[in-house]
Amino acid sequence: MSKSLDCPLCDQAIEIQPSKSTKSGKYFIQLKCPVDARHFRGFIHDKAFVDAVILHYGAPADPQGK
Repeated sequence: MSKSLDCPLCDQAIEIQPSKSTKSGKYFIQLKCPVDARHFRGFIHDKAFVDAVILHYGAPADPQGK
């Protein structure tokens, strides 16, 4: 079984990163194409899963420095 996910348009490996909403302040997991996010962009909002990932990997840096 493959552990990689490739962009369906350009075949580059999809980036997966924890992110934080600028409006609500809630965490989510973002999946996007590193070449162009218009190729593929997805979000995981399941609270239990996101909380487990944040706990394991740490919270993402706040882009506004707060």
